[in-house]
Order: sequence, then structure tokens, then C-alpha cells
Amino acid sequence: MPAALPSRRALIATGATLLAALALNTRLLPAWLMAALLPLATLAIVARWRGAGPLPTLWRVLLLVGACAAIAATQPSVFGREAGAALLAAMLVLKYLETNGVRDARLVVMVSNFLAMAAFLRDQSFEQTALTIALLVLVLIALQWLRTDRIAPAADAAAQPSLRDWRSPLREALLALAVAVPFALVSFLLFPRLASPLWGTLDDKPRGRVGIDDELELGALSGLALDDSPAFRVRFDNDGPAPPPAERYWRGLVLWTFDGRVWRGSRRFLGTRAGSDIRPSGKRYAYEITLADSPKIWRFALDAPLTTPADMRRAVDLQITGPAGPRANRRYRATSATHYRLHSALPPALRRSGLELPAGSNPGAMRLGQQWRAQHGANVDAIVREALDLIRKQFLYSLDPPPLGRQAIDEFLFSTRIGFCEHFASSFVFLMRAAGIPARIVTGYQGGERNSVGGYWIVRQSDAHAWAEIWIAGRGWERVDPTAAVAPERVLRGGSGFGAGSDAGWLGKVGWWAGLRDRADVLGSWWQQAVVGFDALRQTSLLQRLGIGEEDRARHVVLWVALVMATLGLAALLLTIGRAVPASPWIVLYRQYVAKLARSGIVRGSTEGPVEFSERAATQLPHQASEIRSIAQEFIALRYARQHAVESIEDRRLEALRSKVRGLQLARPRDAMAR
Repeated sequence: MPAALPSRRALIATGATLLAALALNTRLLPAWLMAALLPLATLAIVARWRGAGPLPTLWRVLLLVGACAAIAATQPSVFGREAGAALLAAMLVLKYLETNGVRDARLVVMVSNFLAMAAFLRDQSFEQTALTIALLVLVLIALQWLRTDRIAPAADAAAQPSLRDWRSPLREALLALAVAVPFALVSFLLFPRLASPLWGTLDDKPRGRVGIDDELELGALSGLALDDSPAFRVRFDNDGPAPPPAERYWRGLVLWTFDGRVWRGSRRFLGTRAGSDIRPSGKRYAYEITLADSPKIWRFALDAPLTTPADMRRAVDLQITGPAGPRANRRYRATSATHYRLHSALPPALRRSGLELPAGSNPGAMRLGQQWRAQHGANVDAIVREALDLIRKQFLYSLDPPPLGRQAIDEFLFSTRIGFCEHFASSFVFLMRAAGIPARIVTGYQGGERNSVGGYWIVRQSDAHAWAEIWIAGRGWERVDPTAAVAPERVLRGGSGFGAGSDAGWLGKVGWWAGLRDRADVLGSWWQQAVVGFDALRQTSLLQRLGIGEEDRARHVVLWVALVMATLGLAALLLTIGRAVPASPWIVLYRQYVAKLARSGIVRGSTEGPVEFSERAATQLPHQASEIRSIAQEFIALRYARQHAVESIEDRRLEALRSKVRGLQLARPRDAMAR
């Protein structure tokens, strides 16, 4: 007899956990792998529902070799989080295709849970947490069905348990999660925390969610145009008004050096603090910024920052840096002015850096800048107008600019003429330097949208922007945004409004949708601050309020252990009070056997064991004696010797016992004696 399989509904629940785990890893797994695994897993679930068995060995081997080769060819390294998760996901789908017993199905369920936890380590947002909890419910339902449903492949459809009977396992799953909440809460608040996560030391940069980088290559920022995730949130003091859109520039990095293709910052200016060279005018804005989780050292502020926290450094070019760490200084206060004068007299080091160009790089742009210098002399405004008029009349703004070669500036100015903000800023700065005007690139964000429910502003990754600053004698550094010349709506509406960000399209104009999104963001913001942001420093503050200082490590551990034991005891009590232990399937079959004998007039005594009772029944029913003794032997083998049985043997014995109990046809003892 072939080994018994889990019931179809247990296999469907197992496949559902697999699909859910894959879906939770969409940001971590490569897109091509998801496009292959999701349809394959779906087809496997449908096939199992229709009664198909495991995939033939040859096909499994071919899929295994193909998956390993594709992952090795597409991943930069076979080590690391991304490659490991991709390989685990592929192996998990292949394991489901070969599932041939309850043990295999349990393995698929538990590894699916592990794969979901791997995604959770990368993203602890409120949405990801809710989806992970939903997957845990699926896991618990699947495990319950795998424990109770064992149907042989040859069983008829009527014997298959129904998917409609989901209320009881769902109730059990929710109860298990509910009683685990006190334990989870105690461990979250009191388990001794490290200063940084264990996985924070892995040099495994996730793709697609890097945000602003310390290098700027033409085409780099356009990759963020479709990223709707928040970069940071801003709350102005007293929920006051924000600057108008044209002044909503959030300064980040200042880039000075250019090698012909890539712009980089200059670390020699980071150690020089900005002094009294900045002279603000007009309105000042006081606000608080809450960064998204990022290990970068640079911080963002409304241009231009006047005051920053004591543990941050404002360099001479107004770039702000802070301590490194996964969640260091995620919330800080600053004061800024949008109208100011910086460096009326330019220091020599800044002048040299602001005019430096690589030798032999982009000769066409170099000649054009020198031509403007010869034509207009020291008239900086006229040279700037020449550059902006050129961009306004002959260039196009695009979220998907064509790739450029080694002479990137020349190719953009004289060939493609289609670009994103970094193309225009880079070309403009290069032309200004070629014309003898000190210039530099600033990267950061421009725009932002107000959350009407929370009263704060959200600046998203899609708001990433690059602009230029030039130095003019007597006026200092002035911002020039060449993107505004070709796409003024980019500055007026922000990146998320111009591209495919949060408010793009007709759905962003629907009032109920905007309100729902604002409420969801408020919840997500609270989750990031109160839960994800609960670090070692906040735990120390909580313990101090409980009267436990940093030196009282022993009391801390004793308190945690005591509360954990109390919560586990409470969970065990709630799970056992008033709840009968579910009978094993062989016990259920034995009870059916005893009930059949009782209907024939043979009632089991309260002290009779299975052997004694069956011998008495065989004596009274001699024509069914062999069947009765066979049922007793099968039951004893399952009930008392199962610790030595392999699962497939156990399943065969259980199916044999089920068949014999169903086929047992009994007459009353007097009728048997008459025959």
C-alpha cells in the first residue's frame, strides 16, 4: 500500500503558507525569481487539489539544477542575505512539489515560517508585521490539519475533509496567538537589548531601497522616482505652515569632485564647522525631523540649517553629519532659513574645489562653457541665463533617461538631451566651472506632502532631487535648480506628485483614499517610533522608571525571567482549562469499533483492555472472530508501539485499521449462535 498523504485541505493550507511567505519576500527576492516561483507554486497547489501526486523525480532534478544555476548567475555573490533567501525560496517550492507525506508537509510549513521571519528582519514596518501575523495564523491552521487529517491517496472524494470547516482551527490559531501576547510583550520590553541588531554588521546592501547615496552617477536618482516609501517626516513647531513649494528644498549631501562620470563629496570639508559666514534673512522655521531607519551618517534639513543638535556637525558647506548606527539620531530638531547669504568672501580651498574639473573630460561641454565666458566676461547672470535657456528650449525631463557612456556630460548635452534632475544639475555645474564660476551639486529631497490627520509632512524617496549652487561675488552661494527650467512642475508639485509616487494618478485625488492613506501613515509613524525605535536606550529609561539602574543587571534578568515564567504559566492555564485533549485518530477508530460491538450487544467493561475485550467478543461472535482479533492487533500496534514506527508505516496501519473498522459487519450474539 502506498504511503498516506495529508488531506487535500491540509495540502492547500500548506501551499497557502508557502505563497504567503514568498509574497512577504517580494522586496528581498529578485523579480525574475518571484515571476517564476509564484506561478509554479500556484500550479502545484491546483494540481494537489485535483488529486495529483508529487512531481516526477526527473522534473524535480531539472528544476533544481536550473534554479541553482540561475541564482548563481544573477547574484553578485552566493553568500549573503539576498542569495540565501533566493535559494531557500526556490528549494521550498521544490520541496512542496515532492511532498509525499505529513512529515514533508510539516517541513514546508515550518520553513515557510522561517522564510517569512527572514523578510521580517529586513522590514519591521506595521504593514509587514500585520502580514507576518496573518501568515502565522495560516501556519497554525495548516499544522492543525496536518495533525488530524491523514487520507490515503486512494480514498474517495467523500472521505476528504472539507475546506469549509475552517472556523474551529481558526479559533484555535487565534487563541494560541492571544495567549502568546503577554509573553511577547514582556520579552519585547525586558529582554536585554544590544546596542545594534545582530544582523546590522552584515555587508549586504538591499537593492532598490538605498535612498540618497554619497555618490551621484547620472541616472542614479531616477531609480528612486517610483519608490513611495517615506524618507523622513517633518513636524513644524506648533504645526505651523511649511515653506512654499519652490523653497521646500531638504539639503543633504554636497558633492564637489567629479571624475567625468561620478560626483563625490569632499571629506576635507566635513571637519570644518560652519561659522558666522551664513547670514539668514526673512522667516525662520523650527521643526523636528524623524528619519526612516538608515545607517547613513548624513542628516537632512531644510535649506539652510542654522541650528542642529549638539551631537551633529554642520560643515562649512552646510552638510550635516551625525553618529553612525542603525537607528542613531533618527529624531532631531533643527532651525532653518530659506533666504540667506553664505560666504560673501569665498575661502581659497572652496574656490579651488568649486572650479576643479578632470583633464580631458567632456571637451564639448568644456568648449561651450569657455565660449560663454569669452562672450559675457564676468557677468555671471548672463552665463547662467545661457545655460538655462539652452536647457529650457532643447531638453526633455524623463523618469527613464537613456544610459550614457564615458563622456556622459557631452552625450547628454549634444546627443540624448533627455534626463532626470541629476543630469541637468551635473551638466549645469560642469558648464559653470568651465566658465570659471565656482559651482557644486547638492543632493537631497525637494517637496513633500502634508498628512492632514497627523499634522506633519512626509518626504518620500520619490522626492529625491539634485540641484546646483554657484558662487557669485558679493552675493555668496546661490541655489540654481536647472530642472525647474525644463520641468517647473517638478519643483511646484514635488517628485511624488510629478512621478508615480503617492498622489499620482486619479486615485490620489479621491478624498476617502487620501484620508485612509494619511491614517495609515500616522499608524506607521507611531509604530516606527514606539515599537521599531524601542532600542537599548529606551529600555534603559524604562528600567530606571521601574527602579532598576544600569548597574542592576542581575535584578533586570531576574525580573524578566520571573515575568516570562508567569506569562507562560498563564498561557498554559488558559489553554488547558475546560479544554479536552483531542483524541488520536486510532483512539477514534477504536471507539467506533467498541460502539459497533455495543450495538451487537457486547458492551466493554470499564476495566477491560483491548485484548481481553476483543477475546470475549470473538468468543461470542465466532464468525467474525478473525476480524475482531485483527482489529485489536492493529490498534495495539498503533497505540502501544508507535514510538518505534516510521511515519509511512504508521500511516499504512492507520489506514488498515480504518478499513477494517468500516468493513466490520456484526450480527447480534443470539443470531450468531443460531447460525
